[in-house]
Amino acid sequence: MPVLGGGLEGGAPAAIGGPCIAGELAGRVPTGVVFTGRDPSLLPGLRALFSTEYYHIQTSSDAVGVEVCAALKNAYAMAVGFAAGIHEARGGTAGKVAMHNYEAAVFAQAAAEMADLVLLLGGRVESAMGLPGVGDLLVTCNGGRTSRLGRWFGRGLAREDAIAAMEGATLESVDVLRVLDEALRVYTGSGRLAPTSLPLLRHLCDIVVRDARVDVPFARFVGSGAS
Repeated sequence: MPVLGGGLEGGAPAAIGGPCIAGELAGRVPTGVVFTGRDPSLLPGLRALFSTEYYHIQTSSDAVGVEVCAALKNAYAMAVGFAAGIHEARGGTAGKVAMHNYEAAVFAQAAAEMADLVLLLGGRVESAMGLPGVGDLLVTCNGGRTSRLGRWFGRGLAREDAIAAMEGATLESVDVLRVLDEALRVYTGSGRLAPTSLPLLRHLCDIVVRDARVDVPFARFVGSGAS
């Protein structure tokens, strides 16, 4: 095992973002992540120290963007998970013909909204469009707790019933959306966000905070022609 050294001791902290399911990493499945921090001079040394033939590291000085994406992907993966639950509620089973078009439309809107939020909070759009954003969102949709919670909502369960169905699993998305609901109120009230902006996120907040039922506002998505 490598040990920390080479003048890295006492430096500013660094964070890791991007898709990295622990079980796959333990199995040495090729993985791409992003190391970020407020002291970019440390990142090349950390990359050299921790890189392996299966653990591939990119570096980024956009600490804000990477960390914002790490939170946002938990919220948006829940929305992508709705499709599987709706499909099941209609009597469908897994297969090539399911609700993958629905999933793709929601995923694309999630990517656009993540980019807008990262910019609003002082990050860079490439973080949202790279491993920390869409990369981590994809892996969370495929193998994360948040997408499973979305599936229960898609099946029509009320908030507390959906949470109970997760059998005590840690649900970062619930806490993230409660914080984002307050942030949306503040930013909209101050004029930094239009009331019609971020329609998918606002719907997710309604579901988690106000126990609304799933009714994804596709007509208000980016490129829909809505103002």
